[in-house]
Amino acid sequence: MKRLRTLFASLAILSGSLAAPLGAAEHLDSAANITASQALVKIPAATLDMLSTSMRLDMLEYLKHDSIYEVPNVLEGLSRFNPPVTDDYLQIQVTPVSRFSIRILPGKKEPVVATAYTVGDSLEAPDTQLQFFTTDMQEIKLDKVFRLLSTSDFLDLHGLSRRERNEIIELVPFPMVEYSFSPDGTDLTAQLTSGEFLGREVNERLRPYLRRVRTLRWDGHQYKLVKLEDKKE
Repeated sequence: MKRLRTLFASLAILSGSLAAPLGAAEHLDSAANITASQALVKIPAATLDMLSTSMRLDMLEYLKHDSIYEVPNVLEGLSRFNPPVTDDYLQIQVTPVSRFSIRILPGKKEPVVATAYTVGDSLEAPDTQLQFFTTDMQEIKLDKVFRLLSTSDFLDLHGLSRRERNEIIELVPFPMVEYSFSPDGTDLTAQLTSGEFLGREVNERLRPYLRRVRTLRWDGHQYKLVKLEDKKE
C-alpha cells in the first residue's frame, strides 16, 4: 500500500469536466443503470490520474466501434482495455506494471462502484488499492464494506500452539495482497504475493500452512471472506 500511495503522489493529477461516454449521456444520472464505462468517466480524477477524462472518452469511443485503442497516458506510455469489457466490469492496463479495474456491485438500495488499482510485476510483489463509491462518486469508507486481509488470513494454523502460530505469522510481517474482481461475477479473489519473494528457507517453512489464494463474497452490503472449510482452495 505504501508503494501505491507513493506512486499516486508522484503523478500529476489531471482534472477536467466529467462527461458521459458518447451516446450514453441520457443514462448517466440513473443510478440503476450505471455501467462500468459510465463509472470510468465519472470516477474522481485522483483515482485514475494517469488517464484524463478525454483519454478515457477516446478509449470508450474506440471500444464502441469494436476497437481496442492504446491511448497515451501522462507517463507517455500506452494504456488499453483488457477484454472483456461488459456493463458491470472493465479493466485497463494502465502501464506494463499497473492495471485498474471497475466492478459494478448490486447494492441494497443502489449499485456500488468498486475499483481496484494494482501495481507490481514478476520482479516486484503486486499490491492492490481498493476503493468503493456510490453511483454519484462519493467514496464509501473502506471499513464499511471491506476488511483488508492480513497474513493470518492466508494461513491454516489449526493444531499449532500460540507460540508456533505467532512464529509462522511473523515470517510475513508486511503482506502484499493482489485483489482481483471476477469479470463474470461479484466474487473478489485475494492472493498473497509477498510470499513469492521470500527466501527459500522461509517459503519451505510456510508451505504446509499457506493458502495463497482466498475468496471474498459480496452479500449486497460488504465483502466477506469465504471460510476455508466452506471452499477448498
